[in-house]
Amino acid sequence: LIASVPIDFAFLFLNQSSQKQRNLKFIRIIRVLRYSKVLRIIRLYNMNGRFLTSTLNPGIIQLWRLSILLVVSWHYIACAYWAISLSQGLCKPNDDWQIMGFQDGFETCLSAWAPFIGFKERSLQQQYSQAFFFAVQVSTGIGRDIIPRTNTEIAF
Repeated sequence: LIASVPIDFAFLFLNQSSQKQRNLKFIRIIRVLRYSKVLRIIRLYNMNGRFLTSTLNPGIIQLWRLSILLVVSWHYIACAYWAISLSQGLCKPNDDWQIMGFQDGFETCLSAWAPFIGFKERSLQQQYSQAFFFAVQVSTGIGRDIIPRTNTEIAF
């Protein structure tokens, strides 16, 4: 934790007395020692990679990498979608918007790009699942039709 503190900023706020400089040099030494940990992790990663390539089918390894990349991409798309939806405004009940309600209280806008405004008060899990569903839906083409209404929504 101490090694992540920028030392140059500490010099700006501290007087340059010899005791304080010695303390900061000690922190720099700790930071240098931390680089050796990074090198060990890189070496371990290389050994792990050699193990995987020698014992597993390369096609399976590539499939796992692709699957992980896809899920991570969906996560970033979902986060960007939620940020853009909040900045552009969520779907509010209006005459030209089609709102569909379900028995469990879930509501969705059928003719809107952004989720229903009621999601702003829902739990983080429900907000994330709505955004993640959008990411999967957009990338696979499965789901409802998406109608962007603003230039930002169209660009995204």
